[in-house]
Amino acid sequence: MTGAKNYEFFPAQEQFLRADKRYLGYISGVGAGKTFVGNWRTWMNMEKWNPGEMGAIVAPTRQMIINVILPEMRELGFLDDWEYRSSRSENPGLHAPNGSRALLLSADNKKTIERLRGLNLAWWHIDESRDVPPRARQILIQRLRKGDYTNGYVTSTPRGQNHDYDFFVGDVETDEYSHGEADIYEADDRLAITSVPTD
Repeated sequence: MTGAKNYEFFPAQEQFLRADKRYLGYISGVGAGKTFVGNWRTWMNMEKWNPGEMGAIVAPTRQMIINVILPEMRELGFLDDWEYRSSRSENPGLHAPNGSRALLLSADNKKTIERLRGLNLAWWHIDESRDVPPRARQILIQRLRKGDYTNGYVTSTPRGQNHDYDFFVGDVETDEYSHGEADIYEADDRLAITSVPTD
């Protein structure tokens, strides 16, 4: 992987990266590598699973994209190969040499969430999904229309039995088991890795 540094992953992160479900969730405490593993899954989508296609990274605010997601991608070495174009440019987002593109979007108001309806995506990532209205995920699910492996994934800090819980556990029949220190909820088309400890 040109530009990207090599890292070792914790068992829960490894399972999240290797899972081939349509929808995935990684729910853990602060400092347990949520954005890190979400960014790696983005790299896999752009470089391996869906080359030449478009995806979207959605965060609660624009500041989170600028201050958290992009700096971590820079640290991982992804931006050595990918070009970042600001929201003021003609084709904003991250652009890989193979033609892959990642839109960087905030879900900080109803208007920006509804704009997601015009996209045709191969993948999407919602970071800190507990703070993103569930309407954004509903729209993004409908926009998975292209690519070799269409997939959507959320990374988040837990907040009780919220809309993430409903999506991955409450509204579907799941098998529950442990993997290392994590609790796993698995259904036909989705997998949630939860209770990952901070340490």
